[in-house]
Amino acid sequence: KDIDYRYFCRSFEYRVTQDYTGWVTHIDFWNPKTGKMEQVLGALAGKHPNVTVETPGLAKYIVEAMSDGCPEDVDTDSETGFCMPKAGTKVSSATDTPKGSAPKDYFDVSARGAKMGRTCSFITAVWCEMLRAYTVRTWQWFFLVFNRNPWMHLACSISATLTSLLTIVPGIQSAFSTCALPWYLYLFAIGCGFVNLILDELIPKPLYRLKKAREARAALTSKAPAIMA
Repeated sequence: KDIDYRYFCRSFEYRVTQDYTGWVTHIDFWNPKTGKMEQVLGALAGKHPNVTVETPGLAKYIVEAMSDGCPEDVDTDSETGFCMPKAGTKVSSATDTPKGSAPKDYFDVSARGAKMGRTCSFITAVWCEMLRAYTVRTWQWFFLVFNRNPWMHLACSISATLTSLLTIVPGIQSAFSTCALPWYLYLFAIGCGFVNLILDELIPKPLYRLKKAREARAALTSKAPAIMA
């Protein structure tokens, strides 16, 4: 049966660094010089969905690797110019890796992006629940009751610390399928938790107060005839 093998992959990421702020294109390609799949992060500035070996600005390492083209025992992708397995290549099992392709367990740039996204979501979920502990405890504004229970501060501090450690400690990362993030993604993930806090404060609580005010007016209205009598 036919088996699909990866031989080229690209993904995009928004970066914030001292030298550059904006989108970059990451690339996985089969390097004919080394005979294996390689990953180049930030291979190209900007978003390039149709990147080829001739795209201006491509990382020098990739340009040099592809300078002599692909060897005769692999094919050249007609769209990208990168190497790919030769047409009609046969393997003895699904675990075999034909020349010009990535191993089945290769961690490509798309998988890297997915893991970063899951890590961001995990951090945001934890911070949402931590901050909700302050917003759902009372119908008063959270800043009015923020310091009523110092033990809650301790519990949330421990939770925040452990969450961060889960993303940076080797071994634990693998167990939780997390990864270390750039500093701005930590800020983004935590910021989403605070957005949830603001929404919790600005939507349910005013609506609750409006509901209680209407109920109070309705109660007074229903009692008015009895008082007049």
